[in-house]
Amino acid sequence: MINVYNKAYERIGFIESYSYLSWVRRYSSTGEFELKCAPENLPLLSLGNILAKNGDNEGAIIETILVESVEQEIITVRGRFLTVLLESRIIWNTEKLQGDIGQCIGQLINNHAINPVEFDRLIPNLSYESLVIGKNISMQVSFKNLLEAVTGITSETGIGIKGVLTAGKISLSLYIGQEQPFVFSREFENLLSQNYTDSIKDLANVAKVAGEGEGTDRQIIVIGEAAGLARKEVFIDARDLASSEYGDNEKYLKALELRGSEKLYEKRRRESFDAVANTNSNLVYRKDFDLGDIVTVKSSLLGLSRRLRITEIIETYDETGLSVDLIFGDPLPTLSERLKGVI
Repeated sequence: MINVYNKAYERIGFIESYSYLSWVRRYSSTGEFELKCAPENLPLLSLGNILAKNGDNEGAIIETILVESVEQEIITVRGRFLTVLLESRIIWNTEKLQGDIGQCIGQLINNHAINPVEFDRLIPNLSYESLVIGKNISMQVSFKNLLEAVTGITSETGIGIKGVLTAGKISLSLYIGQEQPFVFSREFENLLSQNYTDSIKDLANVAKVAGEGEGTDRQIIVIGEAAGLARKEVFIDARDLASSEYGDNEKYLKALELRGSEKLYEKRRRESFDAVANTNSNLVYRKDFDLGDIVTVKSSLLGLSRRLRITEIIETYDETGLSVDLIFGDPLPTLSERLKGVI
């Protein structure tokens, strides 16, 4: 059963039966869903309404409704998880972030969504649960999309972010997956299939970062030390970073270095496994393992054994029941990420 909530986060009904549901949970970024159901559910399915599986307060916002009429009418509904609310705001000015990751992300969300200077920018009934991560960052961000700024930090630092619907409000919070002793492998019969990807298609490991100034007077640094065939260079225009914002040249150079490191992270080597979990195995989803947990993944065929984080879980419900696809490690960027210029 799927509960349906209106834009005021009030439960207005439920969808008891449907032909297909894909529920994609992502650790450091925003998940998405697709639902196919009968036309009688259409009165509940307005743009902006929220869906949540029964017994689960992790919700998703309806962004697209498609009515298909071939042999019979089918309603297809698509949308993204609750963190997508942050996508409706930008960093309205310049934010200097210095300190614990949890505090810095809270600063961004509070200043541009929960308690902004301009009242019209407030997102109603939104809260942020602070968490001390124990990792510090020091950076400056200006005019970037708020969701991209937040998930850029969580992705690079290995932190999870989620939004839950509770008591008529949406609460955003950070979390860290658990270290688990379990091993996933076809030989252990807890995986039905397994695919391995290792890619350097977008790789860059040396960055020339150019800050303010013109011509030979421009502030330029180089980060990365790879040489020969292993060296992959990229140019980064960081003219938007102004030295006057940092007080002294040493801090400014550090900001340029951080910008370069961020871009090199986006162009990192990607190694991942994607697999279909055996839901009848000895390991129980959401009890023994969950999104963000770090587990061992083995492949006898490849001779590989890796400790990898579960970065994405795809739950699929159809006439055959529930199937669970797991993504371990660092998957290749999606098409939408490429189109947005994230990579």
